[in-house]
Parts: sequence; C-alpha cells; structure tokens
Amino acid sequence: MKIQNPQEPIQFGIKEDEIESFLRERGFRIIDHFNAEEMERKYLTRPDGAAIGKVPAIHCFARAEVMG
Repeated sequence: MKIQNPQEPIQFGIKEDEIESFLRERGFRIIDHFNAEEMERKYLTRPDGAAIGKVPAIHCFARAEVMG
C-alpha cells in the first residue's frame, strides 16, 4: 500500500500523544479523537463486520472546539 504521494509531501504533523496539549495551548478542547484503527472500525466496516478500506497508521482525526 502506498501511504504518501511523493507530489504531496507531509507539511505538518503532531505526535498522537501530543494532540490534546497542542490544541489546548491554542485555546481548543478535543471533542473526538480517532486513530487509524478506530476510523476503520467506525467508517470503513460494513454491518456484517467486513472491512471496506484501510487507513494508514500514520493518520488520525481530531475534532476540537474553541474553549469558552
């Protein structure tokens, strides 16, 4: 599996265990945080349990909101 297109180099990244503090320092709080395995389970798994895709382990997803 090809993880990265050489025409689209990674410009920025945060270590998974540093995401919450990175966002907090900028005035945000985490609402949801999914690693690759969790995204596959939530978004790429059929009701019968069959996988319909794969997320490279380098990816994760974080949703945050401004702290009030």
